[in-house]
Amino acid sequence: MSADEVIAPLKRPARMLTFDHAGTPMRFLARRLLAGGYTGRDPVAVEEHIAELALLGVPRPAHVPWIFVANPQVLQVDGTVWAYDGTSSGEAEYVLLIDRDDVFVCIGSDHTDRGLESLSIEKSKQIYPKILSRQIWRLDDLLPRWDDLRLRSRVAEGGELEDYQDGTLAQLIRPERLLELIGPDPGAGTVVFSGTLPVLGGNVRAAPRFEAELFDTDGSPLANLGYDVVVLQQQVQPDER
Repeated sequence: MSADEVIAPLKRPARMLTFDHAGTPMRFLARRLLAGGYTGRDPVAVEEHIAELALLGVPRPAHVPWIFVANPQVLQVDGTVWAYDGTSSGEAEYVLLIDRDDVFVCIGSDHTDRGLESLSIEKSKQIYPKILSRQIWRLDDLLPRWDDLRLRSRVAEGGELEDYQDGTLAQLIRPERLLELIGPDPGAGTVVFSGTLPVLGGNVRAAPRFEAELFDTDGSPLANLGYDVVVLQQQVQPDER
């Protein structure tokens, strides 16, 4: 290895993504990934979500709200999540994509390792892909009706999809406040997950299929995502005979 190779700065992780903006493909280079947690506007709902996770052994967060740093290379549009075991699960939220001259919105699933989350919330955010919808919108175009937009997720149960989360964006942190939390100069290429809605019935659980949709005030779909969760086959032990 040459001296130049030793002192050369390491490249920062990045992921090139292609979205659909008003029917036109738009490329976005994700250079930084942040994930909001415990960011609901209603303190009671935030406590409910903390209680949901406590049933899985997840400790109370050190900060409310909390912004986690993650690797942008885990971002992907739809696809498949290859899981290490059956303890991971998805959660629906809105996502901000900060470009040089504008801010865009899509929806995402912060798929999380619940077993690892009981040991380290930060590390659990690093393990699995974070799934994004292909459809994106300019934030300014949605802001006038933001709080009335509806976000829903569903999971596969016994071969059929069942409602998992359902609420309006009025339950989540306002995008203006989220941008304030991450600082005045986030940098082009920053992706920010908002934090999620409470699970219906409080039963956070794994499922082989996760889907999420964002609806406009008239019920028309704005964005959707869907992915399968496939548990990797456990290692076969060699025959010791």
